Amino acid sequence: MPNSIPNTQPQTIQTGLADVLMTQADFLRNNTNILNTFFNTYGGYTTFAMKLRALGWATPFSSASQSPITEHYFQGREKRSFTVGAITTASTGVGGQIVVALSAGDMRTIVGDDGVTRRFSRPRAGETIQFADRKNYKIISKNQTTNPHQLTIKPKDSTVNPATAIIVNAKAMILAPTSAEATGQPKSVENTYGKYQNRFAIVKEEALTSGTAKTTKSPLRQITGQPMYWYVKDVEEATVRHEINKSKILLHDSLGDNIQQYSVDFDDNFPDRGTEGFIQYATTAGQVNEYTDLDSYDLDEFDEVAAYYRSLMIASNNVLVWQGNLIGSRVENVLIDYLADKAFMSYVSNNFMKNTLKSFTDDDEMNYTADDMFISLGFRGVRKNQMNFMFSILNELNDIEGGGLFNYPSWQFFLPFGMTKDAKSKKALPYLGYEYRGQDAGGYSREDIMYKHGGAAITNRDQFDVERTSFVSEIALHCSNGELIVVNKPVGA
Repeated sequence: MPNSIPNTQPQTIQTGLADVLMTQADFLRNNTNILNTFFNTYGGYTTFAMKLRALGWATPFSSASQSPITEHYFQGREKRSFTVGAITTASTGVGGQIVVALSAGDMRTIVGDDGVTRRFSRPRAGETIQFADRKNYKIISKNQTTNPHQLTIKPKDSTVNPATAIIVNAKAMILAPTSAEATGQPKSVENTYGKYQNRFAIVKEEALTSGTAKTTKSPLRQITGQPMYWYVKDVEEATVRHEINKSKILLHDSLGDNIQQYSVDFDDNFPDRGTEGFIQYATTAGQVNEYTDLDSYDLDEFDEVAAYYRSLMIASNNVLVWQGNLIGSRVENVLIDYLADKAFMSYVSNNFMKNTLKSFTDDDEMNYTADDMFISLGFRGVRKNQMNFMFSILNELNDIEGGGLFNYPSWQFFLPFGMTKDAKSKKALPYLGYEYRGQDAGGYSREDIMYKHGGAAITNRDQFDVERTSFVSEIALHCSNGELIVVNKPVGA
């Protein structure tokens, strides 16, 4: 990492010295106000990557990744329902039994290392179940030789005719195995594990500064109580570009297998694989809710999101909402009375930012409060349907030379604020973050590399009277649970 200029001691920085630039990551670690001042001075903005870092989500792991693939394991939510796909044997009448086939969606197929295909389904013989008639039934037996599997079902009440409620497409709720006296145990339920994988994208930027230009220093606007900082215009502009580049890749990139680039040093071609960005992942792994148009957008959308999260039994009632500016404005207009509640804003900032992000607020050297952090990151808050929604405009969605070209200003993304565990390592992971390559030994990090070379550089000189400042980051988006992401977008977008 480039050296940072401490914000605790005033000092004069002479232009032309190597590695005196404050990068955006160092800004943020020291003082949010300095970060925002720097980017606002340059016409930049608080980026997606900055917000992830500020929330403590710069990397889901405690150390840099030494693998070309970032991954984690997750345990699927236990399925406690099924759908009737077909009636294979009709009901024998009141108190009688019926045989049904499961729907295709209730079947899971696995091809083992031995090449054998095996089929699994959740319902077990011996379980008590309930259909829409609110009558209880018993799974008498399960036939696993058929595809889909078949269940023999019988009502617990001898006066109930199963044909009344057990029809094609009927849904059943699984309650629990129940047994008669002196009987054996039910079969166990197989845990379902999945694996999330993503690759790293190598993001680069370059600044070219003449030797003469290096002798001209420019000031960064002074902040009250903070020292005056100096910068080299070309280099600092490239710093901003690089930060924006990283965020756009983390948001919009996709995995690919069709691009090869030639390496002069290795005299060989290497693949440019990219990383699966947040938008692509969210729209494929998340829940997509479409609305007709902005004018018709109303509070029902938030009620639907709250209901969806409760159906997933989410423990956290704090929800982040990343917004484009058009839907952000519409939400403000719809929720104007809620958003005007200053007392609630203070409640959200202190409970969400202070209690959750203790590393930012418990440090005696930090000169900003939870409210300051909340405001600096552009958050607004509202409580709706017993959930705390934290809104923040995602600037990359609005850029007229970026997301603004493709209707992204009308998109928003919901994600609960919380942690989950890797089912294999048991490490705690945030629901959303990014990871970077590096080595623990020697502290080599590829989150943000800056190096200088050229004839006007202090080291690594050549014959040309210029200083080249190169930026390199090797990063990958890391999403812990796509099921928890809700995408809200216009119909057809």
